[in-house]
Amino acid sequence: MDIIYVIMLVFMTGSFCIMSFLIGSNKKMTINPIQNYKEHKEVQERKKEADLKSRQTKTMLENIDRYDGTSRGQKDIPLD
Repeated sequence: MDIIYVIMLVFMTGSFCIMSFLIGSNKKMTINPIQNYKEHKEVQERKKEADLKSRQTKTMLENIDRYDGTSRGQKDIPLD
């Protein structure tokens, strides 16, 4: 019966070593909450800039379509 416990102990120890290696080798996993927050803010900022650029382009194209020689019907281009 003791040999079974030894075999189970060796198997469990090996399994934990393999799991630890797999978890430790994951380079994308960051535990630092400050770094995660900074990355999240950068992603939000990039999305915000892309949305602003999209809205500006859309407004410019609408203004081109509405142009009739005067400034009537023209929209202001969003700055923020």
